[in-house]
Amino acid sequence: MYRALRPKSQPATSANGTGGVDEDFDNGKRIFSIGHVLRYSPHNMLLRKLLLEDRVVGDICSVEHTEPVGWWHFAHSYVRGNWRNASISSPSLLAKSCHDIDLLMWLLMSPPAGAAEPHLLQHFLYWLSPLLQKEPETRAAGDATNCMSCPLVDDGCKYSAKRIYVGPGEKSVHTGNTKWPVNVVLPEIEDIPTMEEREAAILEKLAEDYDANTPAHEVADRRWSASGTPPSTAPTASSTPTPTPSQSKTSTPVLPPPTTPVLDEDSHGGGDLGLTGQFIAAVDAVKNRRMLADDAQLHYIGCTLQDVMMSHAMVFAAEDSRLNRKTLDWKTWWDTEVEAKLAA
Repeated sequence: MYRALRPKSQPATSANGTGGVDEDFDNGKRIFSIGHVLRYSPHNMLLRKLLLEDRVVGDICSVEHTEPVGWWHFAHSYVRGNWRNASISSPSLLAKSCHDIDLLMWLLMSPPAGAAEPHLLQHFLYWLSPLLQKEPETRAAGDATNCMSCPLVDDGCKYSAKRIYVGPGEKSVHTGNTKWPVNVVLPEIEDIPTMEEREAAILEKLAEDYDANTPAHEVADRRWSASGTPPSTAPTASSTPTPTPSQSKTSTPVLPPPTTPVLDEDSHGGGDLGLTGQFIAAVDAVKNRRMLADDAQLHYIGCTLQDVMMSHAMVFAAEDSRLNRKTLDWKTWWDTEVEAKLAA
């Protein structure tokens, strides 16, 4: 027996997000999990129970999910960092938001254990073209093509790359930091011995024109069923640190006040530990012959390889829609781009 706990996202070696799939993981012989930690956060597990089992808000008509990446994180990772260009990494919606897409699918199309309702794949109707909005360049920047050539770089601009990475920003080289976010912009900085050489090296790097092609603001609108449409938004201008999903209500719930202490935000509200614990429990159950692999997969991991493939494929459908500026029928796209190619 072998098993895999892979980081999100799944390696994207094909245009439909299903590359690198091992057949043994898809036929119930192996334990497979992926870092979709939001499924295992206690508050999200409670939310799913309230929505799908207790039905405290009635039928879900609409879900608005926003992932405010924020300019701070976006600048390091998707403008100057490893994920700035889809051709050398992956689409930003996959790299940053695939676990959010998975969360929406988990809440809206995966029935709870023991429920009579079928999987809701057949009820996807349309993929509406995501909007790509390029922010207008700041007029004061003039003809500058990067931050270091901008006249505002030393003039109090809060987005100044020089201030953030060189100094006096709180995580800049000037403070002695050679870790994140500095090493995302210049990975070799930890090997540079002196402060002066580090500052010179990162200034030289910041003076380059980056080949970033990630969208500054992306809205993916999907119609899940005849009555439910969840838009998923990934703005970058907000400084809000955490997403705030909200559900439209067809009935009014009365809930007791919370008594569980809030978990550390840095571990996705307990999702990191939850995922790890469930994976270990699944492996232990199979190794000690208390369960078959497919039973442990569903009981502890709570999703199948197809679920993982589906949430990844949805991101690639969004990219297809965005890049080719067209509306997609999800079922048709899935049959053509995934089912047919896997069967070939």
